[in-house]
Amino acid sequence: KVKESLIRNGQPDADGNRGRGLAAWDGCEATIESSVLRDNLDAAILASGAGVIVTAKGAVVTGTEPAPSGKLGYSAFAQAGARLIVEGCYLGHSTGGGAALLNSGTEVALSGTVLLKVQSQPNGQFGRCMELAEGGKLSMELCVVEDCRDVGILGIDAETMVDLDEVTVRSILPDPAGGSFGMAMQAGSALALRHCLVEGVGEVALALSPRRKSSNRRSGTLLPRKEPTASVRASACRAGRR
Repeated sequence: KVKESLIRNGQPDADGNRGRGLAAWDGCEATIESSVLRDNLDAAILASGAGVIVTAKGAVVTGTEPAPSGKLGYSAFAQAGARLIVEGCYLGHSTGGGAALLNSGTEVALSGTVLLKVQSQPNGQFGRCMELAEGGKLSMELCVVEDCRDVGILGIDAETMVDLDEVTVRSILPDPAGGSFGMAMQAGSALALRHCLVEGVGEVALALSPRRKSSNRRSGTLLPRKEPTASVRASACRAGRR
């Protein structure tokens, strides 16, 4: 358990990888509370592997940059069946990506959390606040997603599920192609939202596509492919445009 601590300035290894703040693998459990993770590389918080549970409470995560060998820096990243719980945190000012989760069995729950000011790469690509794919599950309650690029919340692939309750998504800036989306669900992913607000989006507040249209992380090129149709359930929501 980490409490009232500062974790900063992570350094890469000899191959230009890592430099993370807190990482848990292979069934480990970790809690970080009332602490600051600042100016780390790759992923400030990483949860990876079945049985892993990482809980962040009242933490400030800021300034995560890509490792020298990578292209994206995430405030938080979960994969391979891990569980990540984020309560009352500030996740911001990362470069390339805000938070992401991958793989079936991976679950991320955010409550009372602000996710904002994700910067794009120097070439203008990426800068999304939240991405999930390959069957991951995301729940968000009483959260704010604000001031990122391209897409506020992006879900891709069948069995990927997003559940939002009292979430505000606003001020999503355009990517180099000129458009932006509050939420985009692609390739069979599912979205349920209740009592939400979407505003200040440059093109579409909520976009659904039967195909994967997200940018490839390695090359930035589009990779469309046929997939099951995305689905959405919404209640008591408002969408606005600035």
